Amino acid sequence: MSLDVDGIATYEAPAVVDEVKTSEEVYETSDGLHISTTRYSPVGVEPSAMLWCVPGGGCSRDYWDFDVRDEPRERYSFARYLARRGVVVVTADHLGSGESSRPVEERLRSSASLAAHMHAALLEARRDPALADLPVVGVGHSFGAGMTLRQQHLHDDFDALVLLGWSSIQLGVVYADGSIRAMGSPGEPAGIGVTNLGFNADRRLIEANRSVATVMLQPAIDEVATAGRLEPVSRSVRVPVYLGFGEFDMALDMPAEAALYADAPVVTTAVLPGSYHFHNLQPGHELLWSGIVDFTAEQVTSR
Repeated sequence: MSLDVDGIATYEAPAVVDEVKTSEEVYETSDGLHISTTRYSPVGVEPSAMLWCVPGGGCSRDYWDFDVRDEPRERYSFARYLARRGVVVVTADHLGSGESSRPVEERLRSSASLAAHMHAALLEARRDPALADLPVVGVGHSFGAGMTLRQQHLHDDFDALVLLGWSSIQLGVVYADGSIRAMGSPGEPAGIGVTNLGFNADRRLIEANRSVATVMLQPAIDEVATAGRLEPVSRSVRVPVYLGFGEFDMALDMPAEAALYADAPVVTTAVLPGSYHFHNLQPGHELLWSGIVDFTAEQVTSR
């Protein structure tokens, strides 16, 4: 394993297209259920890869396409930014959330079920000739990163992984005194709003954060977020890995997180200075996104 700690780009990756085509795609899976997605495709070039992106707990797929009041449409949109740099981006709602099916049976809301239905949706997407031969990068934020790991472990779907704001060891939160401690620590209560956006966040960013809210996915969240539960899963990864964190994020020991991926051929770690958990709404996020562009080009499109 080689460990690269320079995952933050020093300058923004240049756009290769001006236009991005968006389309809504719904994929039937099993049990009469479906996964809802949005596809962002660069217009005028052959894409080099497909990024399959899933959001964190309590967020819809619009986490990857924030529309912030009084800002240009692309300013806070991970999906549009990456698509303009020559990759197809597919954002997907987890089963049980967003516009995907909402099963009531608990067995269908387990992490294994969510992974199986997302796997089935990805297979259906790849029936499209425009996507069939593209390398696939699994991208997840927070709980979505945990689910991307779970899907890779169970189904081996991805040629590389981009895991953002995730800890397989012990998730933390920002407490009222500004410290980052393990979830459930005694003392001043944690604030998930502060954890996500930091103190004194711009009202427009708070509104954007709220706009992507959807249902929380128990029991899947409990299964993947329990301390240490996914350590063996992380150790099983055999593809390149990009770990992205904010400086004030939910991981308590970032070097230890990277060390879990001992059998991955490459592990790139990026820490966005000054950032809290919702990186896409934080200052400097373009350099994190550009780091992901570079990682994709180096580890996937060159295969």
